[in-house]
Amino acid sequence: MKVFSKAYGAGPLHLLGHAALVLVAAWALSIMFRPEFAPQPLNLVLWLLGGAVIHDFVLLPAYSAVNIGATRLLGASTSINYLRAPLIASLVLLLAFLPRILNRQPQNFERALGHAPPDFLGRWLLVTALLFAASALVWGVRRVRHQGLNA
Repeated sequence: MKVFSKAYGAGPLHLLGHAALVLVAAWALSIMFRPEFAPQPLNLVLWLLGGAVIHDFVLLPAYSAVNIGATRLLGASTSINYLRAPLIASLVLLLAFLPRILNRQPQNFERALGHAPPDFLGRWLLVTALLFAASALVWGVRRVRHQGLNA
């Protein structure tokens, strides 16, 4: 077992977990490339590659730079995580619902569902405010508990 761990760099469960995830990813890709989901598979390949390239060469450096700047500004403490978590959740929601938030072509929504679309911008702003409020509340409770333990 020690020889395996030394040669591989981690335990056998780590390797088994990665092998299982590769199988799940292969299964998901096999589903995605079915003709009913991807009648033009080249478009799907281009979207997947484009997403990887945009993430690795644009988004990763951008949010790494923001993280470095925030860490320098606020100091390297665990308190910055109480800003990171709601910010990341809010940005993921923004990315997922951006077309609805921008409310482009609401007539398509009305034709599909028979009623006007809800205010996605207002809802996203409300969820973002709640995420930051919940994070601030957790930070405050943990800070008070930590000060109580050190008193």
